[in-house]
Amino acid sequence: MDLELISQFGRDKLRNIVHIGDHLHTRHPAIHFQPNKDWAIQIRSSTCRNESDSESFSPIYNIETGWKTGEKHKLQIVTFHKDDEDRMEVFIDNKKVGTHQLTKHCRSERTVPIYTSNPFEEPADVNISNLTYADNWICFILIRF
Repeated sequence: MDLELISQFGRDKLRNIVHIGDHLHTRHPAIHFQPNKDWAIQIRSSTCRNESDSESFSPIYNIETGWKTGEKHKLQIVTFHKDDEDRMEVFIDNKKVGTHQLTKHCRSERTVPIYTSNPFEEPADVNISNLTYADNWICFILIRF
């Protein structure tokens, strides 16, 4: 997905970019900007059918981006299963910035919504474009809120 950074409105709160899941604590994953930081990304993943914050996977992945208001960037998340573990690779502007363990890559016929800013949290003030979702990968970018 591509992100155009509009403003830091609501900077003192967690600001949601994309949320895959039908409940606040169902995150497959949920992607936010961290509170009180300049465009730092936070990615949260949870167990399948999670409905309790206490059951959410920890750690939460925090990424310092160094981005500035007005810039445009590409964010891509690729999920996969390797060596009996579910993994997630994160790419920013086509450069891999990390590989992390997921709690579970949910393999079911259950469908859940994909929100560009979920109804549970403060929205990020960004334009998202080129948002694409496919089995085992997510690629994000431009919808104005």
